[in-house]
Amino acid sequence: SDVCSSGLRTVSFDLWRAASHRGLAVAPDGAGEAIADAERLKDFASDAPVVRYLDGVLARAVSERASDLHFEQKGARCVVRMRVDGALRDLEPLGAAFGAGVIARAKVLADLDVASTRAPQDGRATLQVRGRPTDLRISTTPTVDGESAVLRILTRQGVDFTLASLGFEPTVMETFEAQLR
Repeated sequence: SDVCSSGLRTVSFDLWRAASHRGLAVAPDGAGEAIADAERLKDFASDAPVVRYLDGVLARAVSERASDLHFEQKGARCVVRMRVDGALRDLEPLGAAFGAGVIARAKVLADLDVASTRAPQDGRATLQVRGRPTDLRISTTPTVDGESAVLRILTRQGVDFTLASLGFEPTVMETFEAQLR
């Protein structure tokens, strides 16, 4: 980067693009502030209230057999929704800062880049929820109001992996089983 005669700093397009894809609001010369913001967000994501909230809402989602959780930043609040039987149910909204902390916590669980909020990210995590191994697929998307996240919940309970569960007619099932032998 160079400083021109008018006192403005010029940055090459490649340098600007690299900085914007890392979620930095400024070029790497001012990256110290962005890194400090990322560190504050990581600290907030490991804060006890954020961890307790996310653990609690995940436990509730598993007990209600929800397929996913949505966290959407909308102005001064974070809308929280849970999908049960294909329908989205609204939960209690969160404050914008607390919602950002919850999204950051989900990103930490999935080993995603907490500092990058301007690029979509996908990841996965496995954790114990109510004593059962639960897989999470975590997707974040940048929005006008911040960052939104979807946590897809995949449990192994209630999944029938038998041939009978496929719903074949008895004659078709006999033919199918004969072909497998």
